[in-house]
Amino acid sequence: MKNGEPLSGPRALENAFFVAASNRIGEEYSYHFFGQSLIVGPRFEIYASMDEETEGYAVARIDLDVVRRTRESSSSSSAACRRPTGPSCAKY
Repeated sequence: MKNGEPLSGPRALENAFFVAASNRIGEEYSYHFFGQSLIVGPRFEIYASMDEETEGYAVARIDLDVVRRTRESSSSSSAACRRPTGPSCAKY
């Protein structure tokens, strides 16, 4: 598991959207920057990632219909209950 996954993956999953997490690499003063930028899909899929030693950027082709389908198919998603008048919240 990469350093960014414990934070980015759950945010993407619970909100049913894509997350792009970026971080620089290298050292500055007493700080170490671990890189490992990544793009995570709404079902915790890794669409693109960078390793610690590589300077560059990650690119991924994303389909916004994946967000819609994920939100429609997942009744446990917190995104399904964002508005009190939403259809998933009628039972609460």
